[in-house]
Amino acid sequence: MRGQIGQRYEATWRNNLLKLDWDGEFLKPFAEKTATSGYVGLGKCVDALVRFTAMTQDPTLLALRTHVIDTMLKCQTPQGYLGLYAPKARTMQLWDIHELAYVLWGLLTDWAYFQHKPSRSAAIKLGEYLLKQMADVDPTQLLNGDQDSVAQELNIIGLDRSLLALTQVTGDVRYQNYVVTKLKIETWDLPIVLERHGKIEGHAYAYLTRCLAQLDLYEQTKNNELLKQTRQAMFFLVHSLGLVITGSCSISECWHDDQRGNGELAETCATAYLIRVCARLLRYDNDGKWADLMERTIYNALFAAQSSDGRKIRYYTPFEGPRQYYDTDTYCCPNNYRRIVSELPDLIYDWQEQILQVNLYETSAACIELADGQQATIEQITNYPSDGEINFYIELDHDACFALRLRQPRWCDDAHLIINGELQKVAVEKGFLTIFRTWQSSDHVRLTLSIKPRLVQGLAKQAGKVAVMRGPVVYCAQASQINIKNVDGKSSAVDQAHDLGAFTSLVIQELPQTQMDLSGPPLVLKGQVDSPDGCQCYEVVIPLMPYPDPDGDRTYFKVGPTVAVVRDHLLAKEVQQDSRLKRHHFDPDAIKT
Repeated sequence: MRGQIGQRYEATWRNNLLKLDWDGEFLKPFAEKTATSGYVGLGKCVDALVRFTAMTQDPTLLALRTHVIDTMLKCQTPQGYLGLYAPKARTMQLWDIHELAYVLWGLLTDWAYFQHKPSRSAAIKLGEYLLKQMADVDPTQLLNGDQDSVAQELNIIGLDRSLLALTQVTGDVRYQNYVVTKLKIETWDLPIVLERHGKIEGHAYAYLTRCLAQLDLYEQTKNNELLKQTRQAMFFLVHSLGLVITGSCSISECWHDDQRGNGELAETCATAYLIRVCARLLRYDNDGKWADLMERTIYNALFAAQSSDGRKIRYYTPFEGPRQYYDTDTYCCPNNYRRIVSELPDLIYDWQEQILQVNLYETSAACIELADGQQATIEQITNYPSDGEINFYIELDHDACFALRLRQPRWCDDAHLIINGELQKVAVEKGFLTIFRTWQSSDHVRLTLSIKPRLVQGLAKQAGKVAVMRGPVVYCAQASQINIKNVDGKSSAVDQAHDLGAFTSLVIQELPQTQMDLSGPPLVLKGQVDSPDGCQCYEVVIPLMPYPDPDGDRTYFKVGPTVAVVRDHLLAKEVQQDSRLKRHHFDPDAIKT
């Protein structure tokens, strides 16, 4: 990967993963085992480390992976415990099961990518420890009296998926049986609970990871009932305004649907798990809408959760007001950020049943094995999303038949497909252009997507406002940089930028792009705003940058009825017919379509 995604990918492992205090902050607590509370996230970080190492084969990462795995395995007790808690606080204390579950996951990732037998053995030993410790325990009672503050699905985040993965590795169905009979994954059925109040039941990250556990089981059983909770969550996001403009969700870690943009918005964990759910649904449904959502989330909510150099990570990323970096490298959000970035290479292409589907546009290459056994290489070269030209070059030993599926995003109303210089007419089906032909070596496919700035209608708390988008990228401004002048040219107070009236006219201009690490060129909004009494008219100039700009603190702007706007293509049409907050109830029959 050598494009925008590749730059973030490399910045994460070079400037973040390699800069961590692995021995002190991550491994030392596991060696000492004296904690009675707290969470480190070692297993999550190991999961990311292993994936980055396997993909890059970088010598420094290879050495670090060996050191971390070897040191971690030495911390496992003879009984199988591989955590940081003192004996009397284990298992029944909040977060211990959560920590152990992801340690198990990290060990299984190491086995999957490096076939390291000690990691597999340690994972089995830890799995046995967990089954023994929890054999006679009701999972809803794992909190030493805190049951009234934290819901079950939050208490045991990751345990279900890790035990299902252990079943896949070992063939031992006892782990799967525990997930089904004790954790009741098949019959899990919770409504969407809004806001954080009392018992934390609407925790978005916990909800989405449990959805993935159901999807893991679905892939083994093909029981459609296991899709219901995932469909419900996604229905809530796109039909009931649970999704915000930047492609994320949650307020104070919990579901919300009023479109507010400040405060503890868009927990990074929820962002990461939303991307995973989209990737899974994309494979099940073959519908480009999930790739559209996935790319929106990646280029905005995800990339804005990290400093441009890669070193700092955010817990929350609001689209209004200041954004803060998290003050430690441990805990859930920094580790889940590293994990999802390490998984990005797997999201670009999908190869199944002789169809190569391109989900994300990124300078990269895919090597696939065709039905006749030969290897085909498809190289993708693009500056997307800065511009909309994507080129594919195909290399084969001999002619071969297979299909190439290229996504036309729903925001794009004008696309051109050219193969070896000839314009093609291909119908768009479920967001994809499918070309099935006999390919020859050196075939050249060019897809050109029209990328134009647009004003996107705001809803609920953003009613009467617009956000600026260009392709999949949201743009933001710095309030301090907004320039306001009276029509006579006299400067107005800068603090008026915080309380602009509605624009009566508004145009967007593109500026030359000077920084290659951004997701698009700078923009400028220019328009006129009347004073509240209507006696004065102000000329306003607002410099805009792609949403990952670390200094951005403003995303929506008031507009009057004369300004042309478009709807958000990710949200259902029925929630955008007017600007009032509308809650639409999930229909279980939706899973049938």
